[in-house]
Amino acid sequence: MKNPNLERFPLGFWATLDAGEAPADQPKDWAEMGMTLTMGCSYAHGKTDKAHFAKMLDCAYRNGVRIILCDSRAGAHNVKTLGRDAYARQLQAVIDDWGAHPAVWGVHLGDEPNAEAYPDFVFAIRTLRQIAPQVQPYANLLPWFPGMEKVVGAKDWGEYLDGFVRDTGMPFL
Repeated sequence: MKNPNLERFPLGFWATLDAGEAPADQPKDWAEMGMTLTMGCSYAHGKTDKAHFAKMLDCAYRNGVRIILCDSRAGAHNVKTLGRDAYARQLQAVIDDWGAHPAVWGVHLGDEPNAEAYPDFVFAIRTLRQIAPQVQPYANLLPWFPGMEKVVGAKDWGEYLDGFVRDTGMPFL
């Protein structure tokens, strides 16, 4: 299955800088390295300058780089802290701010949920798919090695991945 909204092969990396610490034209360097889809620098709502971040997204778009948006408000861990209704409103605010930008391919919702965090992860993914079907939910899953069945609550890798696809409705992994 072809990845939605991608014209070119996705090649990227995880930019670990806060957007406020990186030059607005940094995505030009990414494009020169051949990157086509990458986790962008992190946007910390209320801390990172919004205009600066918008310039980064504009630069990414001009240079053919699609972005997996890392906005502090979008993390699935916020479901537990805020509650489902408040989280859904906060995620809507993320989409209102950035979801229509042509550089934005997806939204990073979090990393490697264990069994306890899994329901919030599923809620975050389903909520994003409902409010912004044009934006891809992005989540890193745990790797599999002996003992992981206790961490994720699945007997094997196949059950873990099948359950994730079934529960989230994700069209691809």
